[in-house]
Amino acid sequence: APFALRLLASPTQVLRTWNGQEAWANMPDERAKLRATVAAARAERVVLLSGDVHYGELHEATCGGGAL
Repeated sequence: APFALRLLASPTQVLRTWNGQEAWANMPDERAKLRATVAAARAERVVLLSGDVHYGELHEATCGGGAL
């Protein structure tokens, strides 16, 4: 049966651009590989839960025609 939701968790921000702190933006090859893996899997309803900052944000990005 298809998943209702796919939750990916990371201790650092995945979609955020450089913010002067630790983030996946500091690892562009790894971030690109993650996005490529999600797109290749044709995963739908993917939610990335990430953090390590002291404020809240909500980001959306497209990946393989879907949204992250």
